[in-house]
Amino acid sequence: MQLINGYGPTESTTFTCCHRIPSGLLTARGSIPIGRPIANTEVFVLDASRQPVPVGVEGELYIGGAGLARGYLGRPDLTSEKFVAHPFSDRPGARLYRTGDRVRWLHDGNIEFLGRFDQQIKLRGFRIEPGEIEAALTTLPAVNQATVMLREDRPGETRLVAYVAGDSIEPTRLRAQLALTLPAHMLPSSFIVLDAFPITPNGKLDRDKLPPPQDSPRAKGIPSSPDTGRPGDIVERHLLGIWESLFERSDIGLDQDFFEIGGHSLMAVRLVDAIARTFGERLPLDTLWFRGSSIRDIAAAVRSQTVGTRWPLLVPIKPGGDKPPLFCVHTIGGNLFHYFELARALSPRQPVFGLNARGAGGRETPHHRLADIAADCVASMREAQPYGPYRLAGFSSGGTVAFEMAQQLSAAGETVSVLALLDTYAPGVHLRPRGPGVLDWLRCRVRPYMNRQRLAHAALSALGRTPSRGFPDAASAHWWAHWGYHPSAYSGEVDLYLAEESLREASEPSLGWSTFVTHLSVHNVPGTHGLMVKPPLVNELARQLQNRLDEAETMFQGVAAP
Repeated sequence: MQLINGYGPTESTTFTCCHRIPSGLLTARGSIPIGRPIANTEVFVLDASRQPVPVGVEGELYIGGAGLARGYLGRPDLTSEKFVAHPFSDRPGARLYRTGDRVRWLHDGNIEFLGRFDQQIKLRGFRIEPGEIEAALTTLPAVNQATVMLREDRPGETRLVAYVAGDSIEPTRLRAQLALTLPAHMLPSSFIVLDAFPITPNGKLDRDKLPPPQDSPRAKGIPSSPDTGRPGDIVERHLLGIWESLFERSDIGLDQDFFEIGGHSLMAVRLVDAIARTFGERLPLDTLWFRGSSIRDIAAAVRSQTVGTRWPLLVPIKPGGDKPPLFCVHTIGGNLFHYFELARALSPRQPVFGLNARGAGGRETPHHRLADIAADCVASMREAQPYGPYRLAGFSSGGTVAFEMAQQLSAAGETVSVLALLDTYAPGVHLRPRGPGVLDWLRCRVRPYMNRQRLAHAALSALGRTPSRGFPDAASAHWWAHWGYHPSAYSGEVDLYLAEESLREASEPSLGWSTFVTHLSVHNVPGTHGLMVKPPLVNELARQLQNRLDEAETMFQGVAAP
């Protein structure tokens, strides 16, 4: 096996340099180099005057070449700051990208990463400027001083920690106040209250003396709830043990919020795995977002699973508001957490409900026909809203289910005022070949079928059969349903929200929906398939979607349910 260290910012199409990691690492080497530039890419290590520096001298890494982006969408100021004229090129308009990374050339021709010139950090795929969080903290009335840093007190577990000094500071209140202005990925996991900040002999902040959360002198970061209480049964007792192991704390209250005490999406996956190992029941990952995120909440969810209670298909994601509700359809396996940030970014007046899938909790047999999956969603939606006009949205595979729901509603004489497909590929659409050759063309069309489940589906569905042992989980059944779905033409209006990356990679500019939809409107949104529904890019998607919802509300004003 060959391990390769790949380096590169998004501004240079993700990869810029690569380094083959040798099987026997030199113990004297402090870090693994980021390597040499890949083909059609050029790199320079320059000083403050944008002149090359000698081998071994640190400088800033600049990137050029064919893979360089044109700039930032809607940010000409930031584009001119980061994309500068190429000082060593005769080509008109040639530019270099300033990475802000401190590097140096090594004698063997590789580049070594040393750190950042600014304080920018990267956490779970997001670039974060701690100064922005510090500025937001110091605007709060109780805070006199604030500093934010990325800590890794446990190997492999990095988190944002905020240190604050002031009068009558309540860490839980600080987080709630910050959440009003900052996206979720910029909210610190822990807030440490100090009487005074440690300083160096020169009067500067001594970051090395800032205590880790478990050693902080006041409240150990976010304090325990006033009444931690005793576990009421064995379920709460086991969950408390799991949480104490995850957070490495022994002062957790039964009513404390998982996210407010430092939890995040990756830790949520570990929590779900630990619950499955302990209780033999796998909760849907979005349990923490939509059914409550305290030990008591999760205990109630575990109990409902163990006694066989049906997992609710209608989930109130953001039930408040006076506008007509938006119903968001689950993705493969019955997940709704993709809509959490989108719901927050929509208007405060916009109610949002999720439509989950039968079998998502593991207690019921999931459907393996897409028409049945959609019919379940329609029935659950009509329990909350018996008559149209309906407003549907589906991200990724959820858009296909939403499309079939609209077909069924239309056949029943109901009106669908909004059908929003969020980066959903129509059945049978392929990626664009990477090259002009026949092999590239075949690879794009044959590769999706080269897995065991897909081949089994092709063979058994031709005989009108399903796997003899059934489906091990909802995700397997849903894949089977999507592979066998053949949509018919739809006469209503459809809005496709298309991520920039999909626009570049798809073989068809409407992701195939123009074949089935006459009235199709395509809206371009920034980002990739995964990042378009996450902060900060989700804000643009929410803006466009809310405009469409408001337009439909005005258009269908007075169309009342019978």
